[in-house]
Amino acid sequence: MPFNIEVRRGDKKLKTQWDFFVLSCCLTAAYKEDAPDRYVNDDVKYGDIPDGTWVDFSMAPIYLMDGCSLLELGTQTLHNDHSFESVFPNQELRQFELKKGDIINCWRD
Repeated sequence: MPFNIEVRRGDKKLKTQWDFFVLSCCLTAAYKEDAPDRYVNDDVKYGDIPDGTWVDFSMAPIYLMDGCSLLELGTQTLHNDHSFESVFPNQELRQFELKKGDIINCWRD
């Protein structure tokens, strides 16, 4: 994929399955912390999203997006814990956790 994302916890890179779920969780956390007053849609702001809920960015124009340090600077350090889960169509339960102090990096090839 031409858009890369990694999460560093301390001096270690977290081993994650790179897919739209992980990407969406990272971007949701980034916007919740850095742009809580920015609108997800006409009536919901990122700061209003309940804990555990993630925004699906799978079809978002990521190359054109801005509004948070992760997308504008390529890095963002989290100030809070974030825990996400979802049940996928094949009944697989996926969970993804980000911790206070985690550093999310992104870049384009």
